[in-house]
Amino acid sequence: MSAHDRGPFLQTYTGKHFHPFDPRPEEIDIEDIAHALSHECRWGGHTTRFYSVAWHSIMVARALEYRGPLASLRGLLHDASEAYLRDIPRPLKLHPSMAGYRAIEASVQAALYAHFGLPPNADHDAWVHEADNDALREEAYTRLLGGPVGWVPEGGPMPLLAADDAWWPSHDDAKTEFLRTFSDLKKAVSAP
Repeated sequence: MSAHDRGPFLQTYTGKHFHPFDPRPEEIDIEDIAHALSHECRWGGHTTRFYSVAWHSIMVARALEYRGPLASLRGLLHDASEAYLRDIPRPLKLHPSMAGYRAIEASVQAALYAHFGLPPNADHDAWVHEADNDALREEAYTRLLGGPVGWVPEGGPMPLLAADDAWWPSHDDAKTEFLRTFSDLKKAVSAP
């Protein structure tokens, strides 16, 4: 079977062909993930300033540092499927009509975890979900959205985002920090 027989594909930043309906671990590249996520805006772009999925993922990884490097790496990669699909805001993604999309996303995410040697882990998934909700709250309670919104999980804001408006992560900042964080976590996970 040729690559074109596997259905629609997208050409990635590094020139690979990725088939979202038939994802394969060998088609995945961390450079593609970092690049695409650094250009993908959270909340469907409805923010007061550009805020990338890459930077959100870095914040989730940082929130999990106390759980160890493996949990933190899963946190960094928890939205990596969005490099090959898109970031869809949670209220839309959870609607029953989006079940097909969620299935495709789960398949891409499984291929990503397989590529990076991350086996299923229910504890890590629960921790990542909690850290993702913490980041979501912080995004909602900061100037990114201008205040809380009705569907954000309950709880107060957490200090995950820089309070200093003098610096804000650009695409290049987010990509560079995502790749650095990935490299550091992979080394830490691989260390004896």
